[in-house]
Amino acid sequence: MNSPFLAAECLVRSCDTTSIRVNDLRIGWQTRPIAKLVMIKGVRGYSWLYWSDGTKQMMAYTMKHYVSQLPMDDFIRVHQNCLINRAFVQKTQLTHRGPIVRLSTGIEIAISRRRWSLVKKELRDVVWQDNESNELSDRANSSEQKKPVRITHE
Repeated sequence: MNSPFLAAECLVRSCDTTSIRVNDLRIGWQTRPIAKLVMIKGVRGYSWLYWSDGTKQMMAYTMKHYVSQLPMDDFIRVHQNCLINRAFVQKTQLTHRGPIVRLSTGIEIAISRRRWSLVKKELRDVVWQDNESNELSDRANSSEQKKPVRITHE
């Protein structure tokens, strides 16, 4: 695999769960803190690592590898192909298309229907909204403000 942005290897040190060692073919080996890892998306046996500085790296490991290596107190799997860092979760939201999670980087990620109850329980301290209930409450508030007009015939 001779791609300039492809990282050849990634190691999570078993004794140090605060950093991850990645190999970028342009830069070489470097150790990056796990706290700055926003999310990991799996694509056909490879994984994209998204960092807080806006960069992303492709790694030759599957999602299964990261689930077993990363501290699950800091990460949560919201979809079959997506693992997110809890520290970057801004809010969860239930929309007409299904549940989503919004990260502080501005990225919105769909939450699997089967994982929604688990994710909601795990992220209960994060603000979550239900669009339908918000719309209903907005309608109720607007109807309270409008008073009916009585028409009298003389």
